[in-house]
Amino acid sequence: MAAKTHPTMQGTFSLASRLFMAQLLLVMLICAAVSASNYATAQTQAREATADRVLGIAVTLAKDPFVRDSVTAPAPSEALQPYARKVNAMAHVDFVTIMAPDRTRFTHPHPDELGRPYIGSIDRALAGHSQVEEYKGTLGPSVRAIAPVYDDGGRVIAMVAVGVTLQSLSLAQAAALPTVLWVALAATILGSLGSWLLSRYLRRVTLGYGPEELRSLFAYYDSALHSLREGLVLIDDHRRLVLYNDQAADLLGLPPAGALKPAPVEELGLPETVLDLFASGRRATDEIHLTRERILVISQQRAR
Repeated sequence: MAAKTHPTMQGTFSLASRLFMAQLLLVMLICAAVSASNYATAQTQAREATADRVLGIAVTLAKDPFVRDSVTAPAPSEALQPYARKVNAMAHVDFVTIMAPDRTRFTHPHPDELGRPYIGSIDRALAGHSQVEEYKGTLGPSVRAIAPVYDDGGRVIAMVAVGVTLQSLSLAQAAALPTVLWVALAATILGSLGSWLLSRYLRRVTLGYGPEELRSLFAYYDSALHSLREGLVLIDDHRRLVLYNDQAADLLGLPPAGALKPAPVEELGLPETVLDLFASGRRATDEIHLTRERILVISQQRAR
């Protein structure tokens, strides 16, 4: 006697379980990729927005009459240092450096840096053009803008540099990271729920069998079906012929088994009495039906 083993005890995952795990992994990978892409895009946009902001502040300060007058005063730092600190606090930037054309700093967040040379590119500003760059200065790497200050004759008499350190940018981006993570988590949960519902449906319709087991079952049932000496016919509730074996094809004059798609029994050209029996769906046992070439003994019952 052969032992019968339930499919869930085979030691293999069912088709539904495998599909669920594959979909869950795919959802997690997609969410991770989208989250990383969104974070990288937000990082780029944050840097571009910061560059535009510091450039606007630098140009505005460079056009301020107070700055233009103070840079030519005998002691520029006395008037400009408090002014630069106030702008720092109000504009939420890390430094405002006002300098002479020879790079000498009139202002700096660290007072001990006053009078020392500015670290950064000034060639375009000396030529009368504003510019934005990323540069590593005394406060570390920063996104900075530099704008020229003109006198009444259009000569560059000073420059204004405004910047935000990359560390400050990173802190601002880190503050937005929880939102990205929450969105990714919500997408993962929703995707997992959809995959779980689909896996439940597949588990129900596949009876919990795995792909290998389904393949084996199909091979067993197909070989058993075609090895029968009697003709076997299956008709669904819509009166369509959905399955038959080789012997049934020979007895009823049907195309070879497997060649015919589900079709209404009325379209198969069956003998009238056989057609009536199939269409009725009633139970029958060893009924005699005559065709032009054969005498058929037919039994019929409902399969649930």
